[in-house]
Amino acid sequence: MGLFGKKGKTVYAGSITDIHCHILPGVDDGAKNMDQSKEMLDIAYEEGIRIMIATPHHMPEDEDNASPEVIQEKVAQLQAYVDEQGYDMTILPGNEVYFYSEAPELLEEGKINTMAGTDYVLVEFSPMDEGRYIRAEGCIGIGKIHAQGEGFGSPAHLYIGMDECDMRNPLILQIA
Repeated sequence: MGLFGKKGKTVYAGSITDIHCHILPGVDDGAKNMDQSKEMLDIAYEEGIRIMIATPHHMPEDEDNASPEVIQEKVAQLQAYVDEQGYDMTILPGNEVYFYSEAPELLEEGKINTMAGTDYVLVEFSPMDEGRYIRAEGCIGIGKIHAQGEGFGSPAHLYIGMDECDMRNPLILQIA
């Protein structure tokens, strides 16, 4: 079993994995161009990161959302660079999904990436969302990694009244 579930790349202990980075050139508010992406990769490698999951934003009704195909193409470009440099590093596709009602359907249709093709998705919720809403939206067979979890204060409110569906679809908090 890999770091994030049954499918996807197995991540071994001892390597550092960056599960939330905006490294794809020209896709969102991260790297502006390929030169900046390469600089970010060089720094990441120097810092010991060996696996990066590229997670460009996917926002509701945003025409600028990169498709999974565009994300994969840019991931391949970055992987070619790290290979040319001789880095023992893997770049994988993902998304950071600002959660909205259509997101589960888009995930099931493959229009939003999960984390490296696994059973997990990196999601961002509004601090105004109630814990029960956050947990219930996961009842699609996919676990959630909650981006910017520190913005919610104590995470305890997310777990009050967990039911069977919640236990099948775990919620992991990413704390920056």
